[in-house]
Amino acid sequence: DLHKEYRRQRQMCIRDSYRDDLERTGRAAFRVGDVTFQGLRTIAEYKRAATPEEVQACHARGAARLRDLAATYGGLLCKFGQHVGSLQYVAPDAYTRTLSALRDSQPCSDDGAVRALLDRELGPGAFRDLRPPIASASIAEVRPATLGDGTAVAVKVMHPALEASIACDLYALEVCFALSRLADPRIADDWAWLLPEFRDGVALELDFVNEGATAERAGALLERRHGSRVRVPAVHWSHTTKRVLTMAYVEGHRVDDVDAHARSGLDKRKVGDALVSALADLACEHGLVHADPHGGNQLVEPRGRGDFTLWILDHGLYRNLAPATRRSLCGLWESLATRDFQSATAHAVALNFADDGPRALEVARLLLTATSSRGETKALGAKITASDATTLRGHVRDLLTEHDAAPSSAAAALLARVPRDLLFTMRSASLLRGTHAVLGADRRLRYVRFAEAAARGNALDAAWDAPRPDDARCFRADVADAISRCDRPGHALN
Repeated sequence: DLHKEYRRQRQMCIRDSYRDDLERTGRAAFRVGDVTFQGLRTIAEYKRAATPEEVQACHARGAARLRDLAATYGGLLCKFGQHVGSLQYVAPDAYTRTLSALRDSQPCSDDGAVRALLDRELGPGAFRDLRPPIASASIAEVRPATLGDGTAVAVKVMHPALEASIACDLYALEVCFALSRLADPRIADDWAWLLPEFRDGVALELDFVNEGATAERAGALLERRHGSRVRVPAVHWSHTTKRVLTMAYVEGHRVDDVDAHARSGLDKRKVGDALVSALADLACEHGLVHADPHGGNQLVEPRGRGDFTLWILDHGLYRNLAPATRRSLCGLWESLATRDFQSATAHAVALNFADDGPRALEVARLLLTATSSRGETKALGAKITASDATTLRGHVRDLLTEHDAAPSSAAAALLARVPRDLLFTMRSASLLRGTHAVLGADRRLRYVRFAEAAARGNALDAAWDAPRPDDARCFRADVADAISRCDRPGHALN
């Protein structure tokens, strides 16, 4: 009788497991099919569009479909929508406007599934107190918790269902790109760079050990220059794995919450200045670009009497600039600030914005500073009127149109030629520009901060290169101190 009962239970388990596998396979097949079908609808509409008005209507419908797919399925589709939505001046306006809503909070995972994942990763009882999530994004959610010794921590947990859908979502996107190549090879080839870049970025964001290491590196660099004004929460490595990141719990409000700044007696413009200075230092002095600096990734902790600490969060998506790219970028920023347009043109060509100098400089100014060099050459950060903005949009369309190519296709061709590191830099600049504008800060000051950081990076490079690599004593005290703060991993002195 016991043997019969055992066999009956085993058959039930096999049947239930088989049914679950069928359900999962069915859901995956439907997911791929839905994404592919909506992609084909959009491609077919673009092929039929004959007038500029019809193309704009296709942009609106295509953006709405991608937004709805991301909202329905979440996961990597949501992350892909966020990525496309952040490509200002590159993706059509309808896409950037519609998909910007995906940066807001995403649905949380089932509590039981999250606790089961934590038990598998860290063992039962890793946290004495695990509370409901306080934030949720496309890849993970954050929960307050308490360690066994009473330490308050923030636990970033990967959504349990995400890993099961990663391969499915990537396959769906690859199918859409492959079908688009059959439908219109010209447009598909123009945007061929987008999927590999997205895949590489996701691979970084899915590794929380890598994120913890990047957080510690960024925190050490920022603390040496900014002290307690700009900080990164400490990582608790004993409770960190590839799918779980545990960091010190910090209090504060979003960096773009201007009402909270007012209630706390903080000058929102100083908050914006601290944010720009920190990210400019990381990028220009150390070649470390925070590629996802939207408002939800920074908290401001009031400290009384108008003082505050800016906490930089979410270090999953960074880009390490190649030394040559960082040097050319620093040279471009410094040259623009000093109105040395001959030198700026040379750096813009070195970054491969275009082959001829004037066009390279104009593309660089449009994508990095949202200013134009046509007609009267304005200073970096000069105020732009409503009329100037209208003219600027016209310059963008003209500049990114080559012969009879559509503007979006020309933009894709442009980004296909610039260094890949620069794509993340422009994305970061675009997101940072939006947060800075919300805080009412002076756009000229934002560019000055980047130019100052670039000048420091250039000066430190000169100090590294001039003396003998094996003798650090030839530096003046102030230069030696600056070098101690600077990150030049490829240099013998380091």
